[in-house]
Amino acid sequence: MNMMGISGMAIAMLSGIVLYLASPNQLLWDRQLPSRLLALSGTIFASASLVLLLQWAGAATAIFILVTLVMLVWTFVPLAAAWRQGDRKIAKKGRSR
Repeated sequence: MNMMGISGMAIAMLSGIVLYLASPNQLLWDRQLPSRLLALSGTIFASASLVLLLQWAGAATAIFILVTLVMLVWTFVPLAAAWRQGDRKIAKKGRSR
């Protein structure tokens, strides 16, 4: 695997995180983030990732890799955020006793 593939995959995962942060239901930060700017940034990152992946693999493979990595991020980031938020709630309950 060369640097085009690795860079494309890393940027695809970054685009998934940024697009997740654009959602009003995101759990990583307590405050609402500027969703329009984050959605635009995530789309630009996904496009850049696709350009890099197209230089490394065929069109169908590059699109498959991009979509799979974004779905992977959209699966695990909300779970990790909910788990982290649950740990915060448990810690707050423990202090109030």
